[in-house]
Amino acid sequence: MFNLLDIILNYLTLQLGRCAILSILLLAVILGLRQTIFRHAVLARGMIWGMLLPALFLGRLRFFYESKVGICFFSWWSDLCMDHIWVSRGYFIGMFLFGTYVFNKRKKLAKFIGGMENCQIDGQKVFICRETVTPFTAGAFSPKIVLPECMLKQLKKHEVNTIIRHEKTHIRLGHLFIYLLWDFIRVLLWVNPLFAICNKYLKDDMENICDRVTMQCGGQTSYDYGEVLLHSIRLLQNMPQTEAKKVDIPFTFVGEREFGRMKQRIQEIADFTEYKKSAVCCMGAAAVFIIFGMFWMIFHNSYANYEENEQIHLYDAKGEKIILEDSSEIREVISYDDNYIYIDTDGLCELLLGQEIENGGFWVACGGYQKLPGYGLGGICEYVSMDKLDESRLRIPYEQNYNVLEWIYKVM
Repeated sequence: MFNLLDIILNYLTLQLGRCAILSILLLAVILGLRQTIFRHAVLARGMIWGMLLPALFLGRLRFFYESKVGICFFSWWSDLCMDHIWVSRGYFIGMFLFGTYVFNKRKKLAKFIGGMENCQIDGQKVFICRETVTPFTAGAFSPKIVLPECMLKQLKKHEVNTIIRHEKTHIRLGHLFIYLLWDFIRVLLWVNPLFAICNKYLKDDMENICDRVTMQCGGQTSYDYGEVLLHSIRLLQNMPQTEAKKVDIPFTFVGEREFGRMKQRIQEIADFTEYKKSAVCCMGAAAVFIIFGMFWMIFHNSYANYEENEQIHLYDAKGEKIILEDSSEIREVISYDDNYIYIDTDGLCELLLGQEIENGGFWVACGGYQKLPGYGLGGICEYVSMDKLDESRLRIPYEQNYNVLEWIYKVM
């Protein structure tokens, strides 16, 4: 079972490593698009992040085995994974450690919110933090809005309502699920260094989208909305820092972003013009169509989950050297069903003429399945003694014992 577990880890590492490498190109394209074509298109800029979703399914492409470019640039990774088991173990150890770090921060944040008091503000449950933190919303499946006590005391009612409406917009637009999915992807593809750079850009784009939707749904002008944002910034800057800084607070309405990024956000708020919902729906439909098109192209050009292997090979007594490779001739003299291997001994002896059979026997290997070239399992492997070839026809019984781990490997 331990060897089978290594095979599974090796198989997954091979694919995840390829996905991580190609995700570098995808993220580079996304960054390029948001800085050029979609520089001033806030809603479209947020949608292009969906192009990253297919990255997790790129590892089985035929491109890696059947194209000169794929073989040239990715064969080193295939060889590394197949020749060194420590590569897969190291990849999964790194993934486990990084995943523990990322999701432990979420756990600490949930615990931090759990110790807060809450109240109802215009029918909305709000958690009150007595320490100086930025307003935020956390919890994809059970979202909670958190406001610092200082804001509730010093901001006007309409300003507090604007902040709460902003946080509710994050929930309504599904941003908390997007952040959760983002964390999941960057844990799986943790070796991609661009995730560290893109993390802030993704959150900036979600924030800018939320600003626009909040202003339009609330009927606010860019001036009024910007005033609330600037007032909140000044208020938090004048408050003393607290122990809450030890908890990784995800800023939403206002946070500690460098001057350049905050200036850009203010500028985009100032440039706000109402959008047409029909245009946004069409844009969203186009984005979904493009992403599904990417998925279709990926699956259309990928290997099947597994393919039955009907090849028959003969190995030496040590199981290391191939005596006879699969061919139409060998299939005429050797066949098998669910219980037996059948050997036409006269025909096999003719094929073995000129072959040196050491240690008085050989192994017959047939059946099984193949997931990727070089990655397969199952099948039959039975030892045949040369003494038994005196019979006119051999019938060799065998048993196939499948365990749960092997079944998982076959269907994954």
